[in-house]
Amino acid sequence: MKMQSKNIGQIAEVIAGQSPPSDSYNEIEEGLPFYQGKTDFGDLNPIPRKWCTNPTKTAEVNDILMSVRAPVGPVNLANEKACIGRGLGAIRAKGLNDFRYIYYFLKNNQELVSRYATGSTFKSISKGDIEKIRINVPKDSIDQKRIAQVLTDCENLITNRKKSIALLDELLRSTFLEMFGNPMKNTKGWKKDSIKKTIGSVVTGNTPPRKNLNNYSLEFIEWIKTDNIVRGEKNLTKAKEFLSETGSKLGRIVSSNTLLVACIAGSEKSIGNCALTDRKVSFNQQINAIIPFDDVHPEFLYWMFVIFEDYIKSHATKGMKKIITKGEFEKIKLFKPDFEKQTIFAKISENVEETKKLYQRHLTELENLYGRLSQDAFKGQLDLSKVVLREEFLRDVAKPAIKENLDVEKESKNSKTFSKTLFDLDKIDTYLENLIKSNFGEENFVFDDIKDLLFQDFKIQDYQDEYDTWKANFFNILKKENSQIEQYFDIDEGRIKFKLKDEIN
Repeated sequence: MKMQSKNIGQIAEVIAGQSPPSDSYNEIEEGLPFYQGKTDFGDLNPIPRKWCTNPTKTAEVNDILMSVRAPVGPVNLANEKACIGRGLGAIRAKGLNDFRYIYYFLKNNQELVSRYATGSTFKSISKGDIEKIRINVPKDSIDQKRIAQVLTDCENLITNRKKSIALLDELLRSTFLEMFGNPMKNTKGWKKDSIKKTIGSVVTGNTPPRKNLNNYSLEFIEWIKTDNIVRGEKNLTKAKEFLSETGSKLGRIVSSNTLLVACIAGSEKSIGNCALTDRKVSFNQQINAIIPFDDVHPEFLYWMFVIFEDYIKSHATKGMKKIITKGEFEKIKLFKPDFEKQTIFAKISENVEETKKLYQRHLTELENLYGRLSQDAFKGQLDLSKVVLREEFLRDVAKPAIKENLDVEKESKNSKTFSKTLFDLDKIDTYLENLIKSNFGEENFVFDDIKDLLFQDFKIQDYQDEYDTWKANFFNILKKENSQIEQYFDIDEGRIKFKLKDEIN
């Protein structure tokens, strides 16, 4: 695949956002959606929070929206006409250039984009600088679409796998509520008392003196901090710092099946984040650990804290730095169902977790694949020969020049007849049907047979440029109610073939 380097300004129009009059803003969905910056971005498309009745600058459907100030570079795709403020720029593909290709290039090359930003404290990028960004573009515009389709399909697989993982968590939430009732209301009347009396003993972590470097090492025992407790992850991530054997004698250490809870954090969002230990660890003073009593199952305890999240947060201090002291933490009241029921739930949870781990491995593999595909694609090293464009990627494919006389001039060659005229692609169905009927009769055939005829029928370059359109139209003929062509599986050759219906025995 041949690539060429161009400026964004050569392949797209850049529109700088501008703030509309402040009295035109509203939250009642009147006017156009109003996007101001990256805070309005979703995974692919922006999420409207405000609207505007007097827009100054607008983005159209399929424009690439770029964050142009702190941070510079993140992108989304506009899925409706919208007003854009000064924190965004819109990039609108010109001519045959594919908006999805440009989107994926920018998304996967944000470090490149950031090099065009200016400003020492708060980075920003101007319309002129966006236009100067160098982008690798396939010489054949159809290859842009093929690359966009490959990356779109891979991203869709990643999104669906993430949804599957999220659904597993929702399954456990609903199972917990069904088995134990609403935790806040204790609708099933379970025994309820303070953590200290009902759930387990509480230990607060600490920091061995930093001035004694002998307290720390590279490997003896992990020293866990709140950033190792990731919301939604049942177990701890690996610590970056370790205590030495000397330091461990001064630190607080717990074994596996202990619940670690973040109780000091700069924001309320992090308070109450929890994870189960699956190994012996030490931890710092921002974390309280619960060593569960014998009649409290660790799996049940973890999910109770996940579902009790807002209730746990409500016990934090209201200042700038959110804190739940050990004394306050121990007083939090939680319920304790029968251990037998806890164990049943734990078994369900463990089975779901095994499935979740499998899905996570699949997700990692897909993300690695996406990374390799995108790198190869933008270097021109991706093999696109077997990529057949779907209809949504073919809608704006350029059509060949139309000859004024569309009558088919036919001649015979080796008992086969074929057209010598380039047709309007809107009328290609009729042409293909005639081509098949006049060339195959009682014979069965594969698409490569039609391909050979097209090679003879047109200039090779013209044919190659429109290959995917020809193929898509051929398969569209098969879908017609009155189609005279039928596909079947040839057992002897092990592949799909086609034949005319009136020749079927």
